[in-house]
Amino acid sequence: MAMDNEVVKHFEPSTTKEVESDNFQYIKKGDVIDIAVLDEAEAFLRDHGYDWAHVHALLQNEDLSKGVLRKIDWQIMPLLCGTFMLQYIDKSSLAYGAVFDLFKNANISSAQYSWLASLFYFGYLFFEYPGSFLGQHFPTGKVVGIDV
Repeated sequence: MAMDNEVVKHFEPSTTKEVESDNFQYIKKGDVIDIAVLDEAEAFLRDHGYDWAHVHALLQNEDLSKGVLRKIDWQIMPLLCGTFMLQYIDKSSLAYGAVFDLFKNANISSAQYSWLASLFYFGYLFFEYPGSFLGQHFPTGKVVGIDV
């Protein structure tokens, strides 16, 4: 943590679209600032007793950064692998259905089967942009919960 006499660099958002280099102001620990100028991450850090000097020191620690990245990777990779496996099973089940009398039992032609196989990719293509937008602008847990 910073000492009382240390200076902490604080970014105040610009009112224009551009971010100007003189938009940084220096705040001493203990200064009272308006919470409206803080973004959510900075407010969280301030509420939990972290200052930017401490955060900067943590970010400069390469061993700690690699450990955090490895921990995140080990949590995300099984989810990604499981998702890709389910996508593969979903896509291949249509192919297996074609081999095991799908055409005769469902009364579809090969052209209809081709369109049926393409529907998966059309849906993926159509919902890729809205899903990415929602994932960036809303809490991830809620977006994934609604998608599933």
